[in-house]
Amino acid sequence: MKKNWALGILLVAFCSLSFNAQVGIGHANPQTTLHVDGGKDNPSTGIPNVTQTRNDVVVTKTGQLGVGSITPEVKMHVVATASAANRFSLIDVPAGTNQHVALALRNTSPLATGNYSLLGFTNSGATSGGANWGIGTIRTGSVATNGTEEELFIGNSLGSGYNERMRINTQGNVGINTSSPNSSALLELSSTTKGFLPTRMTTAQRDAITPKPEGLMIYNLDIHCMQYWNATKWVGDCDGGGSSGGNTITNCTTTALNGNYTEGTVMTSGNTIVLAVNVTQLGAWSASSNTANGVTFSGAGNFTVLGNQNITLTANGTPSGSGYFNYTFSLGSSTCTRSIAFGSVGKDPCNVTLNNWLGQSNFPDTYSINGQSVAVNVSSTGGTGAGQAFQQCGGTSNTDSWGMGISGASTTTFTFSKPVSDIKFNITLAGGPGETITVSAKNGATTVSPSLSSGQACFQQPTITGNNVTASGTFKVGATVTSVTISHNGGATGAYLHVSFCPSAQ
Repeated sequence: MKKNWALGILLVAFCSLSFNAQVGIGHANPQTTLHVDGGKDNPSTGIPNVTQTRNDVVVTKTGQLGVGSITPEVKMHVVATASAANRFSLIDVPAGTNQHVALALRNTSPLATGNYSLLGFTNSGATSGGANWGIGTIRTGSVATNGTEEELFIGNSLGSGYNERMRINTQGNVGINTSSPNSSALLELSSTTKGFLPTRMTTAQRDAITPKPEGLMIYNLDIHCMQYWNATKWVGDCDGGGSSGGNTITNCTTTALNGNYTEGTVMTSGNTIVLAVNVTQLGAWSASSNTANGVTFSGAGNFTVLGNQNITLTANGTPSGSGYFNYTFSLGSSTCTRSIAFGSVGKDPCNVTLNNWLGQSNFPDTYSINGQSVAVNVSSTGGTGAGQAFQQCGGTSNTDSWGMGISGASTTTFTFSKPVSDIKFNITLAGGPGETITVSAKNGATTVSPSLSSGQACFQQPTITGNNVTASGTFKVGATVTSVTISHNGGATGAYLHVSFCPSAQ
């Protein structure tokens, strides 16, 4: 009898399940095929309210899963219990050394170019339909399964298909508004109606940035200019000498050159050159030179007034050699070239043999003159025959001399890398009456009086009239000069010439 009774109960339950096709767990009022009332707060009849529904889980007859909702709208519909609460966590990945994907989306459709595997987002309400934004992958081919034909895709829908907004390809190139970012560009922006807008700030705000990585770029609102940090200073693209040709360099060859330029000596803030410029366009400027002998000049600033003015560039680097090197200075499209001499280390002209007189084979070279390194070069035209000895105050001088005027008139020019003064020359005139030496001098591009005087007191005194020397002897060029030119009017025998840099030379 007991077995028959139990069997009857099971049959009644089975028939009830078969006819109703709904199962309730935790309550007797299921609303779908499977309805779990986690809070056991649903009514015995009627439809649960919103609050009661929030702790329910249902499966509909079409296989849709609802969590916090008894009317799921999609395959899985999850509703949070509070607007400010964390929604849900699909997978809580345990700690470990292996890094793996926690949630994977997979499109099981046949492989085809253009297939998506997207996670959608929308903020338009529960009945808005498809997602307004999608992020995931898009296939670029229909063969590979190893990831080489999948790229990251971000797009939005305005009611139909997705409009692509960003793409990251398998090489890490990023494209915005383009599906094929250039392989040479880490980031490519594509538009014919919109531009790139960088960060905008004042000079004070710019200068407050710390640290400043090299290459950092901003737009300066004070000078209306793009600028970037080149590791030592801010450089702008709207300098006065830009492509418009507004500002020009008017002089770089005779302007001030400051500091010591010696082989192996590191350039400092004292190594500067001044450029004269004509300013016709206000705003930021930057100027620089080519690199020669391991040294480069550069400078930057802001033109606030129009007209002729000077700018200063500072040298950087360490000279690798001595001698003359050409520098071309550029301010936008305006250029100017100057030859700058670099001295060698530690040559003392007072240690030269044969009474400290220097002849042809000693040049070009660099000497310590007045306590600073000065490169000296010599050029001669006309005249032949060097090497004749001559008597100077009872002693025989260096026979490696300049032969001047032996076969006609001649000119010899001494050029110094820095201004010098009190340079001594010894001249032997052997051509007889009428033979004359004429001396001229310059300090930069300016012609100056050489201020000739007797260079020493001994029996061989020169005869000096103004800038002319008409008798053998040692004469001194007292003016501050960067070049001295000695011209001989020619003669049967000619003249022999030596030079001394030693103030104490006999």
